[in-house]
Amino acid sequence: MSRLQDFGKTTAEWRARVNWMFCVSPVAWVAAPVLSASDVRQGAVTTLCPALVAVTLGAWPEGLPEVEHPAIERQMEVGILAGCDELTQKVREASVKDVFASMLSLPCCWEPPKADKEPAWSPHQLRAYRWTAALLVRSVRDALKSSRESYSPADSMPLNRALQNTTYAGLLNAPSIGWSLSELPRAYIEQSVRDGNLLPLPSVTG
Repeated sequence: MSRLQDFGKTTAEWRARVNWMFCVSPVAWVAAPVLSASDVRQGAVTTLCPALVAVTLGAWPEGLPEVEHPAIERQMEVGILAGCDELTQKVREASVKDVFASMLSLPCCWEPPKADKEPAWSPHQLRAYRWTAALLVRSVRDALKSSRESYSPADSMPLNRALQNTTYAGLLNAPSIGWSLSELPRAYIEQSVRDGNLLPLPSVTG
């Protein structure tokens, strides 16, 4: 019975993931107040930085000297701010093709972030917040490059997923920040829906 239950759970999760990746339906958004660029930057650092620092330090419980902890925090803040700048500028400055290119430039090992609890939003809105989290984490990881090269754990995939999941949960808990930062993913999703296209997300692995 236990194996049957596990199989049923695995099948349900696989079906939900396929639906999340390929479902195209009318777009419905639950809008939040739009923040100024400075408020988004400050709010994202305040909301995300402590949790992401804790996740990052936890990935190297023995290999990251305590003297490096302040550097990790500074690099994390730089990464969050760079991600905010990228997400809040590209919709105004880029064509739809450029938006598509940005959305598809994540590595093939990327997985959709997950959260224990999600609001009752449409799949499109949750997808937009997931993309936003992934793009923020890409900037964070770029900013952490020097530390990762010196003290990287043998398997960085768990850290990637933990950073994405933590960022996604943070955006869900601060929907006004998530809404302001998700303009690029929402533009991408809306264009895909208008064109009647399947959303060509990266392959899911692991």
